[in-house]
Amino acid sequence: MTSLTEIWHMSSEICGAPKGEFSKPPSYLDFYEKNFSDRRNEALKIIEIGVFRGQFLETLAQYFPNSSIIGIDQLPDRVHTQSSNITLVKGDQADREGLRAIFDAYVPDGADIIIDDASHVAELTQSCFEATFPYLKSGCDYYVEDWATGYWPDWPDGRRFAAPTFSEIGADGFPTRRTSHDFGMVGLIKSFVDLVGAPEKLQVTGLSSLQIIPGIAKLTKL
Repeated sequence: MTSLTEIWHMSSEICGAPKGEFSKPPSYLDFYEKNFSDRRNEALKIIEIGVFRGQFLETLAQYFPNSSIIGIDQLPDRVHTQSSNITLVKGDQADREGLRAIFDAYVPDGADIIIDDASHVAELTQSCFEATFPYLKSGCDYYVEDWATGYWPDWPDGRRFAAPTFSEIGADGFPTRRTSHDFGMVGLIKSFVDLVGAPEKLQVTGLSSLQIIPGIAKLTKL
């Protein structure tokens, strides 16, 4: 059976990607293969937000032949795909109401997989998450890509990494707070821990788990 990575390579020409260019690192494709393989033949509703040329849309469409693949992008004219199970919709990650309207129209009964590969700016990523996570079905997964932009000093909301430190000495003499790098996407990903540990405080449906690998955070809904 053809792997996700093999399909990715085959989709390159369809989508007009320069030869040898990886807009999605090989490690991402390996991670997705491990997460997707058991559901390959199911009829799923899969949404990718931010699709660039559409190469991952095409890859997903061929990998999940029985599923509906919905791509949301601000610039749909740059996207080139050929699989019939792809629907391309113009949308903006920062437009909460617009995203809700798209989800209401295309996944009124909920999405099985949501992948955010859009701005990689924390404020916009959080806004998108808050608008779309409620549409994710229980037990299903939400993926946030490229969170390491928070370590990039030349990124809009990134900063150069600084080592964690302890501060705020308590009455017993021990430090009570550990501060660590919390800029941009890095800070956002760390805040998702609160959705696992204290969802009632945030008044949101929480996570059953949070898995983090270099570049991708996987959030599984309760």
